Amino acid sequence: MSEQDVTLASLHHMAQREIEEDGIRELEPGTMGRIAGFIEGVRLGEYGEAGDGVRDAMASMAADLAGLLISTRISKARAGAPRANLTDEERYVFEMSESSQDRLDEVLAAVVEGRPGLLDSLAARHRARTATVRFLSDVDEFVGSDAGRYGPFRAEDVATVPYNNAEALVSSGAAARVRAR
Repeated sequence: MSEQDVTLASLHHMAQREIEEDGIRELEPGTMGRIAGFIEGVRLGEYGEAGDGVRDAMASMAADLAGLLISTRISKARAGAPRANLTDEERYVFEMSESSQDRLDEVLAAVVEGRPGLLDSLAARHRARTATVRFLSDVDEFVGSDAGRYGPFRAEDVATVPYNNAEALVSSGAAARVRAR
């Protein structure tokens, strides 16, 4: 599929075929990027002179179809279908779930095998995690969960803080998580 081939109709066809087939269909490399480019183009009005309402509806339909396509493929992989045809983006998602299972297995083994030292090490590693946030409002200086001092921060400042504090700042609306690219 070339970039100009991505349309609402072709996206619908891809999702429908994926749902109807048992295995994970092979997609050409770059398919997810072309789908994202199509959705971006619809949102920017690059596909005709449709009004805002029509453009928004088209973008919403395309996003729903893309989500259905990806979630169907990931569900098949989780159910045991061979993963050879997953795209790199889908492998990224799947690898994270495998990593989660590996961590669960590690904790369970440490408990069952009576290894409190390993549990302490895992807990310390977790407490040492950090996250980068962008502040949405001014925040006074605070003591982090690692006992370090952070701030004060002004709106739009970006900083790396202990993970637990980042979660609290994001939950309160004072900051937004910055995702690494």
